[in-house]
Amino acid sequence: MTAAPEVQLNAEEIKTIADTSYDNHQAILPEHVERPVPAFPVEVSDVVVSETRLDKSPVGLGLPATAESSTSANETSTHTSQSSSANIPSRIVFSSCLERLEKSINDQGKEMNDQAKEMTDSIKHDLYQKSRELSIQVAYCQHQQQTNLRLEKDLLVVQDTIKELQEESLALISGIQVMAERILVQTFELHDLTVPRLFIVLPKPIGKWDKLGTKFWHEFRLFFLCEGCGMDVKDGESDTKEIHLAIHRGYDLKRPTEFFEKYASYVLTLLKTIKYGIKSGGVTVTPLAQLLERLDEVRIGLDLANNTAGFLAEKAITIIEGTMKQGDLNMPESLKGADLRQLESFLVNTDKTMSYGNLCRIITEKGHVKWVCRKYYQQHSGNAGKSSMKKLAEEVAKCGGILDEHLCRVQVKITSQKDANQFYKALGNTKGLAELSICLDWDASQADLQALVSAISMTDITHLAINGSKIKQRMYGYVHFGHRFHPIIKLLSRQSIRSLTLDGFTDFYQRVIGSHIVPFIQLRVLSVDSRVHNTSPGSVFSKFMQSCPSLVKLTIKCDKLRDVFDYFEDNVHRFKKLETLILESRNLSVAVKVDDSQISSITGTLRGFQELSRPDSFLYSSSFTKLTYSGCFIKLTVNWDTSADVVVLPLERFLEQGLGLAELDISVPLSWFNHLLERIISISRSSTLPRIVLNNEGTAQGMDLVTVIVSPDNPSIDITTDIQMKSNQHDEHLLTIFKQYGHTIRTLTTNEQFLDNHLFSMAIAIISRKSNLTSFVLNTTSLGDHRDAIHDVITESAKLESIHLEFNELQRKDQRDLARQLLGIYGPRITGLSLGGQPVQTWGSGQKELSDMQKLLVKLETFRLICNTRQELSYDHAKLIAAIVSPPRSTGDVSPSPNSPISNSSSISMSSTATPSTLYPSSPLPSPLSALSKHPSSGRLRELCLEYVVFEKDSWELIINALDLTVLKSLSFEGSNFDRLQLELLLNRIPDENIIPFKTLELKNTDLEHSEEGCEVERRNLVAMLQERWKVPRTQ
Repeated sequence: MTAAPEVQLNAEEIKTIADTSYDNHQAILPEHVERPVPAFPVEVSDVVVSETRLDKSPVGLGLPATAESSTSANETSTHTSQSSSANIPSRIVFSSCLERLEKSINDQGKEMNDQAKEMTDSIKHDLYQKSRELSIQVAYCQHQQQTNLRLEKDLLVVQDTIKELQEESLALISGIQVMAERILVQTFELHDLTVPRLFIVLPKPIGKWDKLGTKFWHEFRLFFLCEGCGMDVKDGESDTKEIHLAIHRGYDLKRPTEFFEKYASYVLTLLKTIKYGIKSGGVTVTPLAQLLERLDEVRIGLDLANNTAGFLAEKAITIIEGTMKQGDLNMPESLKGADLRQLESFLVNTDKTMSYGNLCRIITEKGHVKWVCRKYYQQHSGNAGKSSMKKLAEEVAKCGGILDEHLCRVQVKITSQKDANQFYKALGNTKGLAELSICLDWDASQADLQALVSAISMTDITHLAINGSKIKQRMYGYVHFGHRFHPIIKLLSRQSIRSLTLDGFTDFYQRVIGSHIVPFIQLRVLSVDSRVHNTSPGSVFSKFMQSCPSLVKLTIKCDKLRDVFDYFEDNVHRFKKLETLILESRNLSVAVKVDDSQISSITGTLRGFQELSRPDSFLYSSSFTKLTYSGCFIKLTVNWDTSADVVVLPLERFLEQGLGLAELDISVPLSWFNHLLERIISISRSSTLPRIVLNNEGTAQGMDLVTVIVSPDNPSIDITTDIQMKSNQHDEHLLTIFKQYGHTIRTLTTNEQFLDNHLFSMAIAIISRKSNLTSFVLNTTSLGDHRDAIHDVITESAKLESIHLEFNELQRKDQRDLARQLLGIYGPRITGLSLGGQPVQTWGSGQKELSDMQKLLVKLETFRLICNTRQELSYDHAKLIAAIVSPPRSTGDVSPSPNSPISNSSSISMSSTATPSTLYPSSPLPSPLSALSKHPSSGRLRELCLEYVVFEKDSWELIINALDLTVLKSLSFEGSNFDRLQLELLLNRIPDENIIPFKTLELKNTDLEHSEEGCEVERRNLVAMLQERWKVPRTQ
């Protein structure tokens, strides 16, 4: 680098430059910078200054100089040193000013650079934000455009869907209307319509005690419908204006699963009809929501607190459809008369009189039956009808009869012609009656019959039953012998009678002329008690039967069943609607089921064995024999006749023939059992009978019940015996059965008459042969300490699944010892345990770890503690019961040896010194719900009986908290001090999230029936929660 040229300046020039430079610097300083003012005059001498000094040379900046500059500086320094020392301060001031000037300029430049950078960054940021916002807006606009296009397409699809749904709805409503019309236009006669035909089901409010473990646990309630409000009586059923719910809170269903299997399709149709409401053929069905607005009684039976009427109907429809198979949805909607007659068996009768929803039955002019509400029934009857009904009620009361105005039914027994005339007069003036059952308890003449028929002809009666057993054959009647019962035939010609029962008309067919019988009698049910002398074509019997082609049920009581059966076997095709044919004689009753004009099954009942010895018996007829071998199911029951002297010979003959029976049931006393059983076994080896049942049921009250089933299976014979000991007397014949057939016993229930010899005989039979025993209820009252025999019976019975031990006299030491031994050996296999004996305090006082009871009784399903009279039990007894009934904690640690007892104590009860820590060492009673996953369902209590016991409050609480209510089915506290506090505790123990399978709760003779007056309302509210589902007696 070339050194800057030196410039020689004298002192004046330097001073001039300094002054000028100082003024310039002062001029360019900012206003806020303090301007320096020299404090003394400066004298400048000649100095040599470098050209670069003003350009921030190293010298000017106070930095070391180069060699040349050093030389010049030295010369200058030498020259300067010669100057006055007063020139030195002026140089310092100048240098300081320059430094300040430079710093100020640099700071301003830096500040301006920073500001420029900030402005640049700000501009860039603003541009970026604007660009980003613009990009977002563009993207949003594009998205909105795409969304609008998609919405337009979706809108078109929705419009098409709405159109399809509208079409489907119209089709659905149209279909519902068609199906509803099929139901609404149906007509029924009296024998079919014994209950209202229109009904729906809706969900009911669910309480803790309504959680029955069934398929339809939702709990439905059935409501009947009035089908006649506004109906014009003159035109019958054609002008019905409104169908609505009956004013009643409804009926619970007994067997909901079975109910919906039978009526689901029918119920669905009516539910959909009443949900939407329709008008069809002059019939108006009001929508459910409108009906409930004015029917407070119905609202009580429904869960309308949280749901609307429409929601309830839809819920019922959804549940029923969800449980039906696809094929079931297409089942016929209408019901047959037989289906309606069975409806009552599904209803829980809560109103005692079974008023069918407070509906009344009326008969239209066309003979059809309708069930209407009381309001319309009163309109239908009118004032005149009320007056005539009142008069009829007075006459019926005089005769000691019964008038059921609700069901339009009269039952009366008339003993004289005078009473009959007064009754006939009142009867003829009464409209609206449907049924009449009358007994002519005097020797009524043909004129009397004519008067009765005339009175009936003026009424609406369609169901008629006449008892004429007192009618005798009059001497002067021979002149008009064939006209005696002509009034009855004339009555049938009116075509209004649908059901006729004639009892005691011994010569009915002989006192009727065939030419008087009108064809096409519209009888549906016929029962005639009369001798039949001739069944050939052209006979009165044949003409009368053929004139009734619409029969559904026919009962013939006569002495010649063989001829009558042959007639119907040949002519059954003529009776297209016949379902049941019953033939009865003095010793034999036969029920024939008919399906599509063909006999499908026969069930016969013999009263004694004499019928088997008659060669002309119905059982040996060609028609009967032909049916038995054609595959028709035939079951014959032979009941014991005390007057019979000969039993074996006719029965042997019958068994040898076999006759193609499917089953033969024989009832005889135990005195005949062994001999007859031997003969049956002997004959069965060559008999074609697949099943023979020998029993003594029904032969005597309070006797031991024994049933032996013999099933020939060549070359062997399968014999199964069921014994239920009920007699309080020893029977030697039963001992013989134990000896000879002990190994065939399948179920054995003993009582206090089960003795040691019975036990030994059975044990010997089981050891020598293979045992069939599956269920064993052992009553130990009369047994000694024969543990070995009991051990043989239990261990040799490989099929044994249920063992129930009964110790009913634990006040005896031998009973306590036996109980201790049997529980210790067979505890893990015991499914039932019954304890009894009093006073309870005598049961013992040994110390016992109650947790062992839980470990041993792991399969316990039934526990009973029953005292003869009320006994006070301690808290220790309550702990014992709690340990027994609570779910077992573990089944894996139960491994008692066959000879090891429960403990060294001779008692099975707790001592008075037992403490809670001995029962539950480390924890309180386990929650039954928490133990569900730990134990198999086969080892959890299902039945508990604590009868005639008295516990303190804390003892009851301990026992109730130990119960597993998720599996318990039956509870009995009969005769105990169980009170409302315990009932409330039991209610609170029921889990809301579980379905409980509870069936019965027995509270008879408990303190609950004797609550204080102040607690009566609360007690009744608690009992009301149980009343509908369980058998809880109300306090009188």
